[in-house]
Amino acid sequence: MNPKLEAELLRRWPWVFRSLIEASAADAMALHLDCGDGWFSLFDALGETLTAQAESHGGKPNVVFGARREWACCSVDINCVDDFELGAVRILEGLSIRICELTGAPGRVSIRSGSSMTLALPVAIRGGYVPTDPELERHVAPVPETLAFRLFQARNQGVLTGFTDLVPGWFDLIDVLVEQFVHFRDPDEEKHARIYHLQPEDGRLAVAVTDGGEAQAGAVACAIAMSARIDPITGVAFVPEIS
Repeated sequence: MNPKLEAELLRRWPWVFRSLIEASAADAMALHLDCGDGWFSLFDALGETLTAQAESHGGKPNVVFGARREWACCSVDINCVDDFELGAVRILEGLSIRICELTGAPGRVSIRSGSSMTLALPVAIRGGYVPTDPELERHVAPVPETLAFRLFQARNQGVLTGFTDLVPGWFDLIDVLVEQFVHFRDPDEEKHARIYHLQPEDGRLAVAVTDGGEAQAGAVACAIAMSARIDPITGVAFVPEIS
């Protein structure tokens, strides 16, 4: 990631990203967020989520020591101290295979000569990458509400119930959130966490959950933070301009 964007993350969330200062003091050439600029918003949303959670408990947030791409997915170097942090990190990692690592536009995993990146279709084509998703152009944000609803109904395994207002540009964000609810579900338990209210509210995603634990709370909090950084119409994640 561009050092100026790393510096911006440090300015916004100094405790979460303080390792950027500590490591840079030891090695001026160190790359701590070893990924593209398009994933800036993922770290920005995680910084907000961890900081808000820690402040609500009168403490300091955990520290992100670094990040790197592993088979197109962002792997975050952080010692999660509880399920809330785990849920938040899993949203970041899940979205990293939905957001172009270079531009922040909606994307999918693409491959070239054994290497892989998450790229928007035009970026993948220019770079000689081949998307691994055969329906890339159809099932990538923005997705029309009627199609999104059918897709969610077919694969959400009873997680998404009640009222939903599916914003086209947030298709991938909601899809990843639902995935995490399925992932954290205990198959031996009859009751499981469900999302029963989902809609845009004041520029962010509003979510109501029943029977959820700390992991679901962390996932929801990070998804809400991320929704403020993804255009609800185009699905493009915010990346600050570098002067």
